[in-house]
Amino acid sequence: ACSRWQFRSWAENMQRPSLNIAMCQGMGPTGLAMPDGSPQSLRAVLAATPHSRPHSQSTSHSHMMVTPGSTVSKSPTGSLDSSPKSVSGRTLRVAVIAPGGGTGINGAVYSEMGRDPTFQLEIVGQSRAPYDCYPETWQNGGPPPNLATFAQDVLSQGVLEKTDCLVCGSRGGQVVLPELWQARGAAVPSAVVINGGVAMDLPVPTAWPQSAVTFLLVGGQDYFRGNLGPQEYVADLRSRVPQGNNTTAILYVHEMQHMPQGALLLAVLPLMLRAISTWNADRRQPPLEALHGILRALNTAGWSGRLQYTKASGAWEDIEFSPYTVSRLPPGAIEPVPQESKVSAPIELTRHDQVRELFLAAATAAKPGGGVPFAPDGSRFAAVARAATAKASKANTLM
Repeated sequence: ACSRWQFRSWAENMQRPSLNIAMCQGMGPTGLAMPDGSPQSLRAVLAATPHSRPHSQSTSHSHMMVTPGSTVSKSPTGSLDSSPKSVSGRTLRVAVIAPGGGTGINGAVYSEMGRDPTFQLEIVGQSRAPYDCYPETWQNGGPPPNLATFAQDVLSQGVLEKTDCLVCGSRGGQVVLPELWQARGAAVPSAVVINGGVAMDLPVPTAWPQSAVTFLLVGGQDYFRGNLGPQEYVADLRSRVPQGNNTTAILYVHEMQHMPQGALLLAVLPLMLRAISTWNADRRQPPLEALHGILRALNTAGWSGRLQYTKASGAWEDIEFSPYTVSRLPPGAIEPVPQESKVSAPIELTRHDQVRELFLAAATAAKPGGGVPFAPDGSRFAAVARAATAKASKANTLM
């Protein structure tokens, strides 16, 4: 666990661990690589608060800690106020599902977001707790407590009623979010799904609400991609979105690992949350301002990949980005996935996989620039040369 990131558990001695909700403590990160490789650029990504230490507040009905900069009022029952407010100019209440959410390796990112006055960030549950395992329907699953029963705890303790946006990652997207959708349907808040677990081949079909607002963040270096090529992978994800849904976006970043690089997550997660919040408030059109902001951040830092989002029922916008190039692709650029290319069994994150990914993420973070593509000297020049070569090649093809 990160020394600047601490969790408190109130259920360690219970036979069946119930929901634990905790908020980060401690100051923000020092030395965290930012989107352009410099720590100063963080303030351009987030509107940071003064460097005051978060304080805690708890109620008789929930174990909860909140950050300063957001007003927390109590209802007559003593629980946190969950009354709806306007999207413009208010704090977004964000619940991060800890199992699979990267709250350890990327704890500094969540800590920094928790200091932003536009977010009230809560960490729900705890990674590697007794319930942090797949349910029995999975090949390596087990009986309760597991992630399915953990999802029921999330429901029973009223987390959704106090949340505007969810963040799920890895197994949280594979198990917890589908369980929430199965139980509450369209009443589940908008969600950012890191690793795109909800759009994978799962043992139990996902009851994806047609009106759900969802933003998937997936990586080309993530073993969740299986044996699919990049285009096939994105096409497979798209194929699992309900027909008629017009509030889904997919961000594929070629360089992203299973545990996203900290600089990448810090660059895009706040904008993704603002995007789904805006989309949920006004479904007539995609949140273009936030989407363009994501493309600018990725393009500037040298990341490459695809951004796709629904602009009408059944229609997708497809944008390819790389260093110094952002281009809209024509309809049909993504081909359907051949049946023989699909995986034969659901992909699980085993304990061995988890340790491997932790080591990989730590090794990447230790590199100059923390894995940001433009961190090494000369990479910008190389990117310009590649972009010019690609442009010339395309021009020759059209002649």
